[in-house]
Amino acid sequence: MSAQSLALDLHLVRGALGWITRLAKTTRDLRHLADGLGGQLYAELDYVGEAANAVAFRAAHQSLPYLQIPRTLPQLCTQRVLVLEWVSGVPPSQVGSCCLPRVGVGSLGKCLNTRERLWRAQ
Repeated sequence: MSAQSLALDLHLVRGALGWITRLAKTTRDLRHLADGLGGQLYAELDYVGEAANAVAFRAAHQSLPYLQIPRTLPQLCTQRVLVLEWVSGVPPSQVGSCCLPRVGVGSLGKCLNTRERLWRAQ
């Protein structure tokens, strides 16, 4: 998705939310929801920034022996391309107790979710 098409989509969403606000006869302006979403989506489109986030995420989780996070290849990354090394392994959707003898899948998810929230809060 390009930034231009994202801008058009967000413009349409803002218009629809304005229409819904009037139709529902509420005093709350729902268009700020589209603005917040748009800010996050624009950040996701910045692949140089995402490359820096991936490097930081990998560093923050390197102490987890059961998790392998690919290295970012910054020399190949551009504003429109994010390049990571290929990592062979088991996709998260197929992880079972056989792969994580000491950490269950639910515990892994809770652990990573907590670590990521703490990492993003820094």
